Amino acid sequence: MEKRRISVYNGDELDKNDVDASKYLSVNSCGFHNNAHQHTIRTRGRKDYQIIYVEKGEMIVNEDGVAHRLSPGGFVIFKPGVRQDYVNAEGVSYWVHFTGSAVEEIFADAGLHGMHLYQGRRHEVTVGRVFERLIVHFASYTPMQEAMLCADLMALIVEIGKLVRDTCELQCDERIRPIILSMNRNFKREIDLNEYARMAGVSRSRFGHLFKENVGASPYAYILDLRLTCASDLLLATDEPISGVAFAIGFSDPLYFSRLFKKKYGQSPEKYRKSKK
Repeated sequence: MEKRRISVYNGDELDKNDVDASKYLSVNSCGFHNNAHQHTIRTRGRKDYQIIYVEKGEMIVNEDGVAHRLSPGGFVIFKPGVRQDYVNAEGVSYWVHFTGSAVEEIFADAGLHGMHLYQGRRHEVTVGRVFERLIVHFASYTPMQEAMLCADLMALIVEIGKLVRDTCELQCDERIRPIILSMNRNFKREIDLNEYARMAGVSRSRFGHLFKENVGASPYAYILDLRLTCASDLLLATDEPISGVAFAIGFSDPLYFSRLFKKKYGQSPEKYRKSKK
């Protein structure tokens, strides 16, 4: 049987949308290879970033003379200035070129710092769906196009981050979700751990451990942070006296509130208001 011919794409000569940007996040181009036998080479790399995700079939990434085979669920991240040499075999692989000042920070938050190649352990349908949404938004002009593309790109990075990390590590316990929402709605009132423990269906002591495992802080610390964040907003948005701000967010003692506020923001409420205004 005659071997199927592989076309060669010379990115050094043919790339058109290769730009960097000072924006927070920006999508330069995106699309997918569908049953394409194409060998792409960029000896100098690109100015922007690229993510390629294998949906079906196989992709071969050549790196320093070694051929890495990526199966469905695998992906590769090319950073600016890194040589690119890869072959798309039969199947489907999605790709996106993007740039921005926040890329490295977002990668780090998603657990992708230093990540280059990922050999897929499982195929994640959600990743393909986010790519498809990204492609549609890129092609459809709307007044909010840029914002939608940024949202799609961040969602994509989060989804591929889930492929790398342990899924359990990323998902909040279903018992804690309604409690987080309740705390955000009612942070001004006195905290009742017994009530929250009943909502979660566990003992009071177990609830404290369960909450911290999922949120990274104790229930008291989480609500305190909500109160102080709200206080910082009130100090800047109103001329309410410090005692009034303290009472408004659930503190009965303005002096105690001021001590906690200074511990978090490094300034007393009065100085914070003056320095920010």
